[in-house]
Amino acid sequence: MKIQVIALALAAVPVFSSANPVFEITADHATSCRENGCRDFPKGFRFEASNWGSNDPQIAGTTVANGKANQVREAVEFDHRDVAPILDANGNMTNPTCQWPTGGMMQHAVTDAQGRVYIKRVEVVTKCVNGKMTTIQRALN
Repeated sequence: MKIQVIALALAAVPVFSSANPVFEITADHATSCRENGCRDFPKGFRFEASNWGSNDPQIAGTTVANGKANQVREAVEFDHRDVAPILDANGNMTNPTCQWPTGGMMQHAVTDAQGRVYIKRVEVVTKCVNGKMTTIQRALN
């Protein structure tokens, strides 16, 4: 049976691109104070820094996606003396290996061997699995 794709429509959540370097807390602990109060973070906590090139005494950013289902994207801000960039073997700043999960539904019209047209629906989810972004498709009909 020959199937022909006639049309394609994708309705997905916008993807947050990651071009910001990863920073890590190097002090024993650091405090991040935002609109909703203050919170302590342990040494080794990593985040994407959004204002790392400025002369601002505070380095702000968001938590790094780690693939855990219960993780929430959170805005953080630390004193620049408490953090440092994560460097690769060549001394360059590193970017996150994973982005925040996205997804949506894809629909496309197909024809069967008799020429009948019908709609196929597929759920598409992109998420972090073992430190790599993976796309999973699941047929809905």
